[in-house]
Amino acid sequence: MKHTLYKKVKRGFTLIEMLIVVGIIGILVALAVPALSTAMTDARKAKVSAYISQLNTALNRYVIAQETANSQVGIADLKVDEGWNKINKYLVINGGTNPTYEQFQKAVCNGGTVKTLTGGTVQWAEDLATVVGVSGIECQP
Repeated sequence: MKHTLYKKVKRGFTLIEMLIVVGIIGILVALAVPALSTAMTDARKAKVSAYISQLNTALNRYVIAQETANSQVGIADLKVDEGWNKINKYLVINGGTNPTYEQFQKAVCNGGTVKTLTGGTVQWAEDLATVVGVSGIECQP
């Protein structure tokens, strides 16, 4: 008669162990999703803020270039969306220079278009320019 000292060991997970692991993963995902959503919103706001800063720098560089060249005479008032071709040479959008207004809109609005652009004007009175910088951009899909 043979005696076996060891029982046959079954390898694998039980149903209870699997349910516990799935539950723990579910809890971790539930905790991570709101944090990622907040981070993505903050990243979008930072991107728009960077583009606003770049537009304001371009407006100021445009004014300095006009004053340096003494060509203020006959310069019409400038609005960013209408006079884009006057300031686009001072901008770099997604690594490219001289971007079109459509490229700017796609970059800022993730493929959408700019609904409203607050500010972004240059007004000339005699030899002095008044720059009203861009203070906000609202996008639409």
